[in-house]
Amino acid sequence: MNKMNKMSTLEQLLTALFLLPLEFIFSGLVVRYGWNNVLTPFDGVPNITLAQAIGLVILVRFITVSGGRKENDYDFDEMLSKTVISPTLTFVLLWFLDGRIRGGNR
Repeated sequence: MNKMNKMSTLEQLLTALFLLPLEFIFSGLVVRYGWNNVLTPFDGVPNITLAQAIGLVILVRFITVSGGRKENDYDFDEMLSKTVISPTLTFVLLWFLDGRIRGGNR
């Protein structure tokens, strides 16, 4: 069985130029929020910047191996939803956790 790429050339270009950087920025915002609002109150860890958070995202993606589908196995709609939905759900969970940590003042 020969696997064909599900995305057209234009969709691959849009993914490379817009979706992947957008995914790193969204993920970086979520990591920065989680780090600065969830970790620092417990351990006195210093705050991090957005650039440091994006660097952490890239480092973790480089180190970890995804078991399963590769990025070119997704079609464009799946890639778009993965770019937006995963960081959004993670942010909501961290926001909920942050509210619990700070005594439910939110």
